[in-house]
Amino acid sequence: MPFSPQGPPREGKWRVSTDGGRTVRWSPNGDEIFFRAPDDHLMAAAVTAKGNSFQADKPRVWSAKRLANVGISPNFDVAPDGKRIVALFDAEETKPDETHLRILLNVDAELRRQRTNRRKAD
Repeated sequence: MPFSPQGPPREGKWRVSTDGGRTVRWSPNGDEIFFRAPDDHLMAAAVTAKGNSFQADKPRVWSAKRLANVGISPNFDVAPDGKRIVALFDAEETKPDETHLRILLNVDAELRRQRTNRRKAD
């Protein structure tokens, strides 16, 4: 629903999902909406909004993996650049007493560092 503190209140509702959804997140540039589908897939729908008009494309599955069931808490978010998502997905295989969390940040900087170290060694 459009909102402007200076303008009059506007009304409108537009359906984005086809089967429902929850935990909605907008992309930072406002051209996509991400949400959790009832079957726990992460969905994305391209959107355009101009003035009072709003258009949403048919939602698509963003990842074939299902989001982990952590209750009603959100378990994904969109990165500030809008190109990446951090999410908790179901484990492919569960083993007792085994938990892994892998986070890889600043990949470019690490690759540059390794390349520089190799050049120095040569």
